[in-house]
Amino acid sequence: MHLIETTPMPCMICGQGNTPTNDGSPRRFLDLERDTFWDDPAILCEDCCLRIAGLFGTPSPEEVQDARRAVRELKTENHELRTQLDRTKVRARRLGIQLLDDETTEETTASVAV
Repeated sequence: MHLIETTPMPCMICGQGNTPTNDGSPRRFLDLERDTFWDDPAILCEDCCLRIAGLFGTPSPEEVQDARRAVRELKTENHELRTQLDRTKVRARRLGIQLLDDETTEETTASVAV
């Protein structure tokens, strides 16, 4: 199997040929390197390949994009919370309050769990 940019035959499933996608980008095809019927190559378009992959549980490009967006938002939130914690530690030190370090907190939690 290999990807091809232009195809001698349309997609076996939907019949798409060498036409651009809705956004104008060239359509990609998968050549299965098998001959069908009267020596016609077995070709699948990218859309049909994504539908087949979805049947096997592969996330769609939209799901991947949503997951990346969620990770980016969580990283931003984590950074903001760590910054706020650092500011709180600085204020506590100025007031003479000793806060536990992250390592000390993890050791305490681990000893309680045992």
